Amino acid sequence: MYVHVRRDVGGRCQVTLAEPDDCTRLHVSSAVSAQDLDGCLAAAGMGRLHAGHALLHPEGLRRLAEAAPGGAVAADWADRFEEMLRYAAAKGWLAPDGSVQAHVEPSAEAPPS
Repeated sequence: MYVHVRRDVGGRCQVTLAEPDDCTRLHVSSAVSAQDLDGCLAAAGMGRLHAGHALLHPEGLRRLAEAAPGGAVAADWADRFEEMLRYAAAKGWLAPDGSVQAHVEPSAEAPPS
């Protein structure tokens, strides 16, 4: 799964979750500047930037996955998501507040539908 951040034609932040059923990877695809990315993540309740990485709130990821169109996640998603968080913790990728660290990849395109 990955979080995609962009601005719509009206300039509003759009934060979406692409490939939500894939709990084997996590990153942020950003079509905005670092300053805008921090503000967009915060405004969406998704997290913030820290030292060049995104710190994402697991509850925000859950919320976006639950809202995915067409029930895009399988019935065992919650278990696989928790396993992803345990893996992240074992690697040292969880912040003290429980946020999970994700790398940021620049993107000029909208996520695939």
